[in-house]
Amino acid sequence: MIILAIVLLLIVGVVAFLNMETVMLNLYLTSFDLPLWLVIVGTLLLGIVIAGLLASAVIERHKQALRDKDEEMDRAEAERRESVEKVRQDADAQIEIQKKEAEIQRLNAQLASNQNRNQSVNETSVEGPESRHTRVDVPEENHTIIDVHEENNHDRTKLNPR
Repeated sequence: MIILAIVLLLIVGVVAFLNMETVMLNLYLTSFDLPLWLVIVGTLLLGIVIAGLLASAVIERHKQALRDKDEEMDRAEAERRESVEKVRQDADAQIEIQKKEAEIQRLNAQLASNQNRNQSVNETSVEGPESRHTRVDVPEENHTIIDVHEENNHDRTKLNPR
C-alpha cells in the first residue's frame, strides 16, 4: 500500500513538473492565476482529505460492528458457561441421586436380610425339674441373649448382654 502511494506521488510530481504554465482558477466571487502544477497538487491533496474523511467514517462503522460482534460473542460465551455449569450441576445431582438410590437398595437388602434372620430365630425349650426355661437366640449383630425363666407361674425376664 505504501509502495503504491509512493509511485502515485512520483507520477503526480512528474506531471506537475511538466506543466509549469499558469492557469486561471475561477471561483464564484474571485479568480486566481496559479501555476498548473500547484492546481494539480492542490486537487490531489483535496482528494486525499476527502478520501480520508470517507474512509474514517467507514472504518468507524466497521469498528462499531466489531464491538457489537465482540459484545455478542461475550454474551454467547457467558451463556455457554452458564449452560456448562447447569449441565455440571445436573450431572452432580444425578450422581448424588444414583448414590442415594444405591444406598437405599443396600439398606433395603440389609433390612430384608435382618427380617429373614428374625424369622429364622431358633427357639428352643429346655425343661428342668423345677422350672421351664426358654432360650431365644438373636443374631449376633444384636449382641443380646434373652433368657426367659418361668418359676411357679411367675414370669421373670432376664437380659444378659454379651
